[in-house]
Amino acid sequence: MSVFIGVVLAMFGIYSLTSLYVPKYRFHWKGHAEPAGRITHLGFGLTFFCFGTLFAIKDYSPVAAGILAIGGLFGTLLVLIGNFIDP
Repeated sequence: MSVFIGVVLAMFGIYSLTSLYVPKYRFHWKGHAEPAGRITHLGFGLTFFCFGTLFAIKDYSPVAAGILAIGGLFGTLLVLIGNFIDP
């Protein structure tokens, strides 16, 4: 079950990274009509892809799990920064 959740989260991360370049697929913050910016989408994509991959491989490689956890936390930081900076 953990691998399934990891794959779904990683797919959502890939979708979010794709929406970086395709404005039609961008997310909206609740209560706002304009889509979120590129930094926010980069953060969402990095967070969900890293944590999804972490869920899928956490039993196989502890070194990769640590790297993915750091990448996921960096992505979360990008989401917070993008929320304030992006137009």
